[in-house]
Parts: sequence; C-alpha cells; structure tokens
Amino acid sequence: MGSGRSVSLSGDEKAIEGIWSWYDDQQQALRAFRNGLLSLSSAGALTANSKFIGYTQHELIEYFNASEIALEDLVSLDLISATEGILKSDYFTRVYNKDKSELGRRYREINKEALDKPRLEVDIIETCKSCITNHKRAFSD
Repeated sequence: MGSGRSVSLSGDEKAIEGIWSWYDDQQQALRAFRNGLLSLSSAGALTANSKFIGYTQHELIEYFNASEIALEDLVSLDLISATEGILKSDYFTRVYNKDKSELGRRYREINKEALDKPRLEVDIIETCKSCITNHKRAFSD
C-alpha cells in the first residue's frame, strides 16, 4: 500500500439487482397510485383532504410522468454509485490480496502512487479497459 493504511471493505455495497428490484416496486406503486387517482378524479370522488383536489386529468398525468422521471434519475444515481462501489471494492481486494493477474499487478502499481485514493475513470476504468479487452466496450460505455 502506498500509504501503509488500508481502506475498509465492509461489503455493504448495494447490489445492482436490489436497486433494480426496488425501482420496479416503486414504479409499479407509483403507477397504481396514479391510476387510482385518475379513476377517483374521473368519478369526481377526490376527497377534500387530497393534495390533488382540483387537478385535471391532464395535470395528474403530468405530475406522475414527472414523478417517474424523478424516480428514474434517483435510481440512475444509485446504480452509478453501486457500480463505483463494486469497481473500487474489486480494486482494493486485488491490491490487498496481491492478485497476480495483469489487472492486479497494474492496480498495485497505481496504488503505490495513488495512496489508497484511486481515480475511478483514470485509474480503475482505463486500467480495466486495457487489461480486460473482451469487455472494453462495456467499460467505455
């Protein structure tokens, strides 16, 4: 290790499958809520304590379309964060375990200079692209 200290690898990174499952649940719940409100609205049955009282059908649809976009944005950030966590965890695992693969050797060289602070794009992703050539496009994307 460049600095003589180690980074804690808790293993508590969010799983991409879990994020996707949560997104699917939230999207279904949001659509069910929207459909319920649209039904109530068309029947003129929105209650006075509803924050949506007075909304037209078009306004309800616009509100929920914007909510779905906001949900997608939040999940996108969560997926990016989880992916970064996975890549950094792999980096440190390879460094600390003195992985003998080409990728592990390159990571250890980088870590000597990076002092346990690798840059995601330059140090990790670019190194993966050069060492794992059969997945170069995935890392580029």
